[in-house]
Amino acid sequence: VVGPNVPVVDQWHEHALRCGFKESEVVIYRGAGRRERLETALKGRRRVRLVLTDRYVLMNDLHDAVDAGLGQSTWLPPAISPLTSRTCMRRLNQLLQAAKGVLSAEQRRALLEHLERLDPARGGEPFEDSTQAPAEQHGVVE
Repeated sequence: VVGPNVPVVDQWHEHALRCGFKESEVVIYRGAGRRERLETALKGRRRVRLVLTDRYVLMNDLHDAVDAGLGQSTWLPPAISPLTSRTCMRRLNQLLQAAKGVLSAEQRRALLEHLERLDPARGGEPFEDSTQAPAEQHGVVE
């Protein structure tokens, strides 16, 4: 669950506990070391049923993944969205650049054409990376 800010995330946490979630089933994804805490929780024996974060943490993680990951030889997706492929992040980065006005008119046109091809309403395939190898789907790319 992505909340608009920390107080709302804290409210969601309180309500989840009141509704019967155990403390061990809820992970609040924020602060230093959040990636490691989330990965440990998901790999551990406990059953995580709810991950709570705020939009600022999500945006920071996505920006960090774009900045650090797209130019590297190996791809490490954001911990909060471990199935995000490098191709998806490149497209999101291109959309960000287009919104900032950094892309040329030709680059914007090519990006829009690509997005239209992915539009399921127009008969496109919504997830370009659905045929990639399972290792790449889970962030292990060499």
